[in-house]
Amino acid sequence: MSHNEATLGRLMNAADIDLACAEIHVHQDVASIPLQKGRARLLIPWLVGMAIVMGSWGVMVLESLDHPMMFLHSRQKEADENLVLEQQAIATVPNYKRLWFTRNLFWIDPQLRISSKNYNVFGSAMLLGFVGERTLRPWLEVCAEDSDGDGYSNGAELGDPCCIYRGAGSNAEPTGQVAWSWRLTHPGQDGSAPTPEIQVMLERLDCQAVRQAQAYPSHDEEFDAFFFEVNQNDIDLSWGTSSLRLFFFGVLMAVMGYWAWVRGLWKELSGKGETSAAVLGLTYLVAYAHNDLNSAFVHAFMDNCHHHHPIIGGGCKGTQFHHHRPRGQSLEPMVNWIGNPIATAPAIIICVVYIYLGNGIRYPRCLQTGFQYPRWFELLVFWMGVTAPLSYFFHQAAHTPELERGWLLTLLQQSGVALSPELHKVHHRLPNGTWSVMAGWMDFVPNWLVRNADITSYKGPESAHASFIVILLITVLPWFMWLVYFTIKEIREQSKARMQ
Repeated sequence: MSHNEATLGRLMNAADIDLACAEIHVHQDVASIPLQKGRARLLIPWLVGMAIVMGSWGVMVLESLDHPMMFLHSRQKEADENLVLEQQAIATVPNYKRLWFTRNLFWIDPQLRISSKNYNVFGSAMLLGFVGERTLRPWLEVCAEDSDGDGYSNGAELGDPCCIYRGAGSNAEPTGQVAWSWRLTHPGQDGSAPTPEIQVMLERLDCQAVRQAQAYPSHDEEFDAFFFEVNQNDIDLSWGTSSLRLFFFGVLMAVMGYWAWVRGLWKELSGKGETSAAVLGLTYLVAYAHNDLNSAFVHAFMDNCHHHHPIIGGGCKGTQFHHHRPRGQSLEPMVNWIGNPIATAPAIIICVVYIYLGNGIRYPRCLQTGFQYPRWFELLVFWMGVTAPLSYFFHQAAHTPELERGWLLTLLQQSGVALSPELHKVHHRLPNGTWSVMAGWMDFVPNWLVRNADITSYKGPESAHASFIVILLITVLPWFMWLVYFTIKEIREQSKARMQ
C-alpha cells in the first residue's frame, strides 16, 4: 500500500467517525425536543396549582383576623382565656350565634375581644369575675336580669323569656328549650329591644305552664309569618343589579359553551356521539349531587365567616343578615336569582381552572397543556358549571310562597329536585340539620361531620375554617389529583423517549 493510499484510508475513517458522531448528536437533539417540551408543559400547571394553594391560604389567614388569638401577642394569655369564654358562651347562652347582625354578645368591638374593658354590659353580667381565671355565671342567674336597661329581660331578648334553657351541650339546640330563634335582640345594647311581633308573643306566654312542662309552645304560625315576611327595603329593582347578575350568568354559560365546543361535547349531548345515555345521565346526577354538597359547606362557611374580611366580608355579612330578614333577595326578579355572584363567580373560577388543565384553552399557545380528561370527566365538568347557578336560584325559591313561585318550582320542590320551604325552614329556625341550599340530597355528609367532628357547628371562625377546608377538598382536590396523574404519565413518556 502506498503512502497516499494509507493517508486516504485514514481520512475516510475519520470522516465516518465524524458522520456517526453527527448522527448521534442529531438523535440526541431530536430526543431532547419532547423532553424539554414536556417539562415546560408541566411547569405552568404546577405554578397554577401553587397559586391556588397560596390564594386559599390567604383567604384562611384573612378569616383568622376575627380570631382573638391573632391580636396583640403580648397579651396571649388573655386572648386564650377569652376564646375559651366564647366557646363556653355558645354552649351556655341560648341563641348566642343567632344574632346575625353581630359577631357575638359579650364584646363591644368583636374584632378586639381581648380586653376586659371591651366587654358590654351583658358580657360583664355573664362573667363571674374579672381577676384570675374567668368563668361564666349560670344562665338561669342572668336570664331574668335586664342588663341593658331597656325594660326587657335578657331571656326575653334571646328567646328564653321563661328561663328554662339548660344549655345546648352539642351542636343541636334542645327542642322546646328556646321559645324562638328569630327576631332576637341584643341584651347588651340599649335600644335593641324586642319588636312588636315579639312583644305580642311575650304577652301570650304562660311562663308558669312553660316551667311545669319544661318546654315552650311551637309558635309555628309566628315563624311562618316571619319566614315569608315582605320588607320593602329588601326589594332591589335597579337595572345595575340585574345587569351585573346577568353578566355573571352570561360569563359562566359562555365558559361552559366554549368548553363544550373545544372538546366536542355538543355531539355527545345531542345523542350523536359515542357516549351512552346512561353515562350522560350519571354524570349529570353526580355533578348535581356535587353542587348540592358544595352548597352545604359554602352555606356553613358564609354563615360563620366574619364581617370584616377584606375580600368576602360583604358577602359574609349579607348572608348572615339574611337570617334576620329571610325573604330578602327572593323579592327581587327571578333573573337576579340565577346570576348571583355568590354562586356564579366561584363556579367561573373553578371551571376555568379545570378547563385549563384539560387543554381547553386554545390561545395563547403557552396555556395549552396537551392533557386530556376522560370523556366522562369532561362531561362532569360541563354539568357542574351549568348547574352551579341552581343553588342560589332554588334557595330563593324556597323563600317564596307557593302562590308566587309558580307550579313548576313547586313541582320540583315536592319531587325533591329543588330545596323545599319545609326543609329550609328547619335551618332558619334551628340552624342545623339542613345545610344545602340546592336540594338537600347531601345533607347527610355535614350532619355526619357535626356528630363526629363538629365541623359545621356555629362556632364562628373555627367552623368557618373547617368548612372552607372541606370546600377545598370537594372542589380543588380532584384537580390536583388529575395534575399528579398527568405528571406521572408525562414522566413515564419522557423515560420511554429517553430509552429509545
